[in-house]
Amino acid sequence: MTLMKTLSGAAAGLALCAGAAIAEPALIFDLGGKFDKAGGETAQNIVRWNSGDDTWVPLGSGINGRVFSPEVHDGNLYAFGRFLGAGDVLTARNAARFDGTSWHELGAGTDQVIWTSARFYNELYVGGDFDSAGGFAANQLARWNLDGGEWSDIGGIRRDFLPGVNAIATNGRTLYVGGSFDTIAGIEARNVARFDGADWSPLGSGVDNFIYEMAASEGKLFVAGAFTSAGSKPSIYFGIYYDPLLG
Repeated sequence: MTLMKTLSGAAAGLALCAGAAIAEPALIFDLGGKFDKAGGETAQNIVRWNSGDDTWVPLGSGINGRVFSPEVHDGNLYAFGRFLGAGDVLTARNAARFDGTSWHELGAGTDQVIWTSARFYNELYVGGDFDSAGGFAANQLARWNLDGGEWSDIGGIRRDFLPGVNAIATNGRTLYVGGSFDTIAGIEARNVARFDGADWSPLGSGVDNFIYEMAASEGKLFVAGAFTSAGSKPSIYFGIYYDPLLG
């Protein structure tokens, strides 16, 4: 049985956004899209599949919108995307937390969509097309502190036309951000940058157009997007950056 066959909804075109995370003691898949059933269970736009007992589990009364990036931490599911309300919490704006029973807002959330997220040390970093997070100015990039439960700005990105953060990846020691930008936290960086927890730095000469996806593995950073050159070398829509910090 495929995931597509287990989901049903009124929308003619079903768009799915899936994220996976390890949560003891089972592998958990959290999926968001525009659907109202999963595996025969009522599930409003977000659902969890538990490999431990091979079941689809609705997450409360669901999300009033789409989830693009789920994160699991310390028994909680953090959902990021484009939505106005989670469960009975109508004030959740594009960011919410599910504790296994109830949904909770993450402060004032963001004013626009969150496309991507990653946990780096004890904070959740999010990127998207937003201009504010938690009611404070944040240019397409912000972080949520898991201890203090508050938003903070980390410098943001800048570009004259269509700035945005589309992808965040980490190996646990280094955070990578990709998207559409010329500077990040005041540092020149062409559409991709690296953060060590204290300082931002560019990855060589970067790429010449948008980055949409990234993954870090075994000393390499894999990037995909609309670019045709990476590091000033021809690279059609896909590139690999060899980073000694990933080794």
